[in-house]
Amino acid sequence: MENASKALIIAGAILLSILIISIGIYIYNNSVNSTKKAVASKEMEMQLMQFNKQYEVYEGTQTGNNVKQLLNIAATNNKELYKDDKYTELCVCIRSNSKKILKKVSNNYDVKYALTGRTFGLKYPTNIKDISSYIGENDKYNISFKYNQYGYIWEIWINDID
Repeated sequence: MENASKALIIAGAILLSILIISIGIYIYNNSVNSTKKAVASKEMEMQLMQFNKQYEVYEGTQTGNNVKQLLNIAATNNKELYKDDKYTELCVCIRSNSKKILKKVSNNYDVKYALTGRTFGLKYPTNIKDISSYIGENDKYNISFKYNQYGYIWEIWINDID
């Protein structure tokens, strides 16, 4: 009987130590996971800032040459993003109400609708480069942006200066 009670005490002590070790491992894993999430979040934030910064330097009144540079960046980035389907949502759309640009694309309904329509803008790199050719080098344009739900720039608006 004495041996049985000692065996129960030993078994209880072993179970208690296993429980304490399990709780310790659980707490450790949670702290490691939260640290990893914080690091990943910082990396994503830096990636977002880097992506947007390459466009945001062109915000406001710009010459045609600067707008062409902006469109070249957009076309290059979209070309890279189209290589992987999961990143196509990060492609920027070009939109415009510029009378100068719309006059030059007036015979192409699809391009004109893409520039002015509410459902989508120009995303394909070749179309973006075509729009670039319609930009007057010495003309002035107003550049503005719209952001998607993740904080990335997804629309670049090119409009005439009033």
